[in-house]
Formats: sequence, structure tokens, C-alpha cells
Amino acid sequence: MNPTIRDVARRAGTSVTTVSNVLNGNLSQMNRVTYLRVIKAIEELGYSRNVVARSLVRGKTETIGLMVPDVSSPFFPEFIKAVELAAVEKGYQVFLCDCEVNAFTEERHLRAMHSRQVDGIIVMASKSAYKLHKNSYLYMLITTGFPVVMVFDPFPGVKTYGVFIDDVRGAKLATEHLIRQGYQCIGHVAGSSDSRSAIDRLKGFQQALREHGIRVDKSAIENGQYEIDGSYRATEKILSRNPRVRAIFVASDLMAIGAMRAIKRRGMRIPEDVAIVGYDDIHLVSFLEPPLTTIRVPTAKMGKMAVDILHQLIIGRPPRIKTNVLQPELVIRESCGALLNKKIGIKH
Repeated sequence: MNPTIRDVARRAGTSVTTVSNVLNGNLSQMNRVTYLRVIKAIEELGYSRNVVARSLVRGKTETIGLMVPDVSSPFFPEFIKAVELAAVEKGYQVFLCDCEVNAFTEERHLRAMHSRQVDGIIVMASKSAYKLHKNSYLYMLITTGFPVVMVFDPFPGVKTYGVFIDDVRGAKLATEHLIRQGYQCIGHVAGSSDSRSAIDRLKGFQQALREHGIRVDKSAIENGQYEIDGSYRATEKILSRNPRVRAIFVASDLMAIGAMRAIKRRGMRIPEDVAIVGYDDIHLVSFLEPPLTTIRVPTAKMGKMAVDILHQLIIGRPPRIKTNVLQPELVIRESCGALLNKKIGIKH
């Protein structure tokens, strides 16, 4: 007969609750002597045939945490799938948490992951890093050497292992493409001000304008908070304040959907009246009317790379390079006016 949790408790001289706390990683109120007695009892009784107990004996749970800002966003499924596939190949299961774009929810989930003794955590576009910074649980994990890989946004002021996109270059690609189509008054719907990717995309937009001798017009820039509704309102403000705007670079494809709706609600055509370029290349934007020109982000590659780096940290062989920056690429469809301009020779 296989030993039970009661057998372990009897052998260790503890309560069943104490053994359960060890198995579930609830160790905050437990002294080391008690913990070691329970682990010894697990080993002696062969209770390690239970997956959790075996993992504790080995010192690894073969589980990694994955923190994403918003699982309902169409941007994240490809990344999550890539992480899961790469994790399974290396023998890990993935503990997925949605922080709901909230720093305090992220904190709660990080504590839960850590208490359940995941072997490492991938954190995507962290909110606690910016809102709570050095008071955050994430900061404690990173600075105490716990395996953490940051994706999209680094932890400000702290050298972390991570996989990032060259968002300055991506935004310049988008803006320069519009400039090549002849547009001179270009608007920008920016992302959240507490997001490094949004800050870099705004920077790349402004750099492209300046490098081509075009004045940066602040009345043509508005924050859309990485939301469809926020982008709709931001686009309305830009077009109301500055009717000269004939092209808009939007910092995400999701926001581009809101921007396109706002343009059409004003009785304007895309791209004949206002051209638009997005960012991310999520699957659905090729089915919009018109199909969206955008900046493609290699999300699947980022997911696999994040798992590879985390695995190296877990097994004690940290990679030589901490910061891995991948390059985005321009995908030209119909919303930017390039295909129309090429066909009939329009200049704006």
C-alpha cells in the first residue's frame, strides 16, 4: 500500500496540515527543522512517488511561472503557445497568471507562484516594475537571484535577463514608411506612459520625423493606453485638434482597431483620407477592411527564447548575454495607402 499524507505526518511527528503546507510550498511560518523532518519522512516512506513530493525531494518542481498583462488581448496567445511548447520540450509545466494590467494583482500572483516553488518565472510587460519599483516583490526576486526573465519591458534601473524588441527601430520603420508615401502631417496614438515599449515607440516616431526635417507637432500625439476605446478617443482628439493630419501611426494593432473606427465614424476613408499603420501584426488585422499595414513582432521566437534563457538560469548555467534584442519588420498592406498610391500615383 502506498504511504499517505497521514503516514508522513506520523513519521515526521507533525500534523497533517504541516505536511500539506510543505507539499504546497506554504513555508512562510515554518521553521527549518520542521521542514527538514517532513522532507526526511517523505524520502524514507517513498512518498516521492507523488509528483509534488518527488519534486520537493529533488529540489525542483519542474514548473515555471508565466505572467502576462491581459490574456484577453489577441496579442498574447501566440506568445503563450510558444512558451508552453518550449517548456514542455524541456520538461516543464507552465503556471499561467493574468495580472489584468494591474501592479497589485501582479504582485499577488508573483507571491503565489513563488510560494508554490516554481523553478523560475517569465514576466511579460510588468506593471509592478514601474508602479511599485523597488518596493515590488518582483524586485526582491530579481535581486536575490531567483530565476526571472523579463519580456518586452526590462526592470528599470536593474540589469535583468530578458528578451526585448527594438521598438525605437520598429516605430521608425512605420513612420518612415508613411513619410515615403508623401505624408508630412503624421499623428501618433501612443501606448501607456508607464510602458517602456510605448515610450520607445513614441521616441522612434519622433526621431523619424526629425531626421526627415518634419516638425514634431504635439497636437498630433495622444495617449491611447493600449486600449481600443482609449485609442478611439485619442484618434478623435487628434483629428479634431489637427485636421491637417492625413496619416496616423498607432502603437499597437489593438489600438489601431479603435483608431480605424474613429476615422470611419467621421465619414473619412482609409487610406484615401487618413492612412494608418499599426504595431504587432496580430492575426486578425489582415482581415480588417482595409487590411492593416503594421510592424511584425516575432512573438513566437520571443517565447521560445525566454524559456531557453530561463532554463539556463534554473540549471545554474546563466547565459553570457543578459539583454536579447530582436528586430521587428514592416508588413505592408492596404491601410497605409502604399498600394493605392503605387496604383494611381497619389502624393499627399
